[in-house]
Amino acid sequence: MKKLWMVGVAGAGCLAGSLQAKDVEIRAITVFQNQPPAEVYVHQEGSTSPGTALSVKRYLNRESTTLDLKTGKLILTTEASAKSVNDEAKCLGKIEVPGKVSRGILVFVPAEGDQPATAHLVDDSAKAFPSGSFLVLNLTPMTVRVELEGKDFECSGNAQTPIKDPPVDERSASAMRAFYREQEGDEWIQVSSGRWPHPGKKRVLQVVMRDPQSKSVQLRGVTDVVEVD
Repeated sequence: MKKLWMVGVAGAGCLAGSLQAKDVEIRAITVFQNQPPAEVYVHQEGSTSPGTALSVKRYLNRESTTLDLKTGKLILTTEASAKSVNDEAKCLGKIEVPGKVSRGILVFVPAEGDQPATAHLVDDSAKAFPSGSFLVLNLTPMTVRVELEGKDFECSGNAQTPIKDPPVDERSASAMRAFYREQEGDEWIQVSSGRWPHPGKKRVLQVVMRDPQSKSVQLRGVTDVVEVD
């Protein structure tokens, strides 16, 4: 079973059994159709209760799933049965929810090899992902550079980088170009260009990933209608 990445929340203390239980609001999206190809259920490590069904959408709205966490370690499977956590064919992997996270976005992307999909947890708090911002979720180990109106924003590999109050032109949009490089000292390779309208009071998640089939680096945006204080 492949362990899933936890992006952008490294260094935070994870919930332990000795800590008080808490509710966490989770929204789940996929950036590719039919990835994952089946229903998804969330199981808490060590629990014998059926898993909680998770609605995975192609967009972000206000609908979320409330998880009453007794532990910060979660297992994702394609069946509600608690026995599915021990069936490698039904497991999508594991994630850890840091103790400071009370709202999260679970982002599913295609996986390499035999795995149907992998999931990545984004901190959905106003501090990590404020209204009026872009959040670049870089799911590659490479450095990505996003240029907005001639201003550079460097995004480290396997991390989330907020771009708050992005620079815009007189039409409240940013001329955008995105680049990556394999390692320090390499030439920058352009992967995308276009115009990014300012999010206004909304938020936009920009996912950088390598397509498991074509191996090309791609940039996919998802607008979030939720405003956060």
